[in-house]
Amino acid sequence: MRSNNFLRTKGVFLLGLLIMLLKLFIIDMDPPVWKETLYQPIDEPYYVYPAYNYFETGDLFMADNAVVFGNSILLNVITYFSLDIFGDNYMGLRFSSILFGIIALFFFVLLLISVTSNVKLRYAVVLCFVLNFSFTTANIILEPTMVRMMAAIFCLWLVVRWKEKQAEVGKSLIWKSALICLLFLFSYPTNAFLVLAAYIALVLTKTPWQQENVKWINFNDFWKGSIYFGIGGLISLFIYFLINLSLDVDMLSDIFDRGSKYEGRTGFNPRGLVVNFFKLVLANSFRFNPLWLVVSVLAIAGVFLSKWKRFSFTVFATLLFVGSFMLQTIFVNDFPWRKLIILLPFLLLLVANGCEAIWDNRNNINKKRLISITASSLLVLMLLIYWEQVFFNSHLVPLVTTALGIILIFYAIVRKVNSKTVPVVLFVLLLLPEIYYTMQHYLINPTYHYKNMYKSLSKYDGYNFIGGSSMGFRVYNQTVPLLSKYLYYDRMDEYWNDTEKLSHNGQKDYSIDYDFLEEEYRKIGFKPVKLLMPAENSVSDKDIILYEEIEVK
Repeated sequence: MRSNNFLRTKGVFLLGLLIMLLKLFIIDMDPPVWKETLYQPIDEPYYVYPAYNYFETGDLFMADNAVVFGNSILLNVITYFSLDIFGDNYMGLRFSSILFGIIALFFFVLLLISVTSNVKLRYAVVLCFVLNFSFTTANIILEPTMVRMMAAIFCLWLVVRWKEKQAEVGKSLIWKSALICLLFLFSYPTNAFLVLAAYIALVLTKTPWQQENVKWINFNDFWKGSIYFGIGGLISLFIYFLINLSLDVDMLSDIFDRGSKYEGRTGFNPRGLVVNFFKLVLANSFRFNPLWLVVSVLAIAGVFLSKWKRFSFTVFATLLFVGSFMLQTIFVNDFPWRKLIILLPFLLLLVANGCEAIWDNRNNINKKRLISITASSLLVLMLLIYWEQVFFNSHLVPLVTTALGIILIFYAIVRKVNSKTVPVVLFVLLLLPEIYYTMQHYLINPTYHYKNMYKSLSKYDGYNFIGGSSMGFRVYNQTVPLLSKYLYYDRMDEYWNDTEKLSHNGQKDYSIDYDFLEEEYRKIGFKPVKLLMPAENSVSDKDIILYEEIEVK
């Protein structure tokens, strides 16, 4: 009996953990090209330049004129310690992504166990999580994706657990709200959707949960709960302000400065929701496996079509988090098709719930409505695939598995198939593209172009590398990057002026950038001296050039 309980609970997590730890063996590989996964290695050190600066020089910001807001404090702290433990290499830089992925997996499994009692389904869903190709790529590259996912799934677990223990609105909402807001502030600015989802779940809804309808709180509890939640938010902002103060950073000017540089990404734009919806096929969650999009839509539809018989509070809260993320796209254009991978565990929880809801209650489901929803989602999917036909012309595996999956789903719905083979085959079809692309890129054809290039720069240790992409090329060497190009965003004239001024320091300086910028570099007194990486090896599909100062000033 004890062994059986172990397999039902701990065994599910340990299987996922084992696969996650195996990814440490591929942590120094190049990611796939930018146009396929939307990740590139030169971005990595930009996300943690305060941690890298402190690790190398003991100074958080050096001459970068850098800001704190917009950088993940939690990611920088963990990365500093991993650099200190493992050194100036990819293990030191990228280990935090593995760690945050493991933490996300842990809380995902806790939620999954509460959603489904089917042990085989638990194992299948966990495999779909840890073997997902886009998740694997995000898992071995330093990017805010993993810390955002960890914070989001941890937040969902907290909300569910708190609501189970205390349904009434009370003063405990103050510290709960403070913790949720700190998770958002410490992880990433565009994790703000966590606050809205948590507010609705903790303040506006009431438990014990009603299976047939959502139970909303009364008017008095609404005001009381909103005040408590607001106080907690203010406390979190005060804590965040104190941390910034301790770092000698002016938080308000910091926020306004970063906001002015990215104001083109913010503003009320209802069209954003529609545009982003039709870019779902571009999302790193679905691009290599469109069948996931179909299954996710059906899982959400299954919640409602099964008359809420399995509409638990966990499922309701999960829907809130997914809906809040999509709602946020109306106000913030943070390229959600690139960031959608953080919702992978949420969608998998809905898929697990949907599998049981549809399978256990097939006779209670309106078959015509389910078929119409399936057909509509397939029509949208076909339009999306047509839009991205260039991509799918060279990637036939996801098209084949998607077609087979659609045939299987229609057959099971129309014929009301009772065999347990159907969900097994469906999950096999979901896993095949993920395993295929993971093996193809990371096991059969691995590349180490960026690692080798970074090591080749060690001959320039101690030299200043000003502007360009230099900040992203500091791994495996001791070059001194100055001036972060990303902080200028669309103020390029100012950027080139500052680059030229910094180069007047009495010693030979260098910069790393793309070949098409040669003319701009010559204007400020630099010339190309070395091809660091040809376009065919670069994930950005462009030649990467080493520029040298022509005359020392």
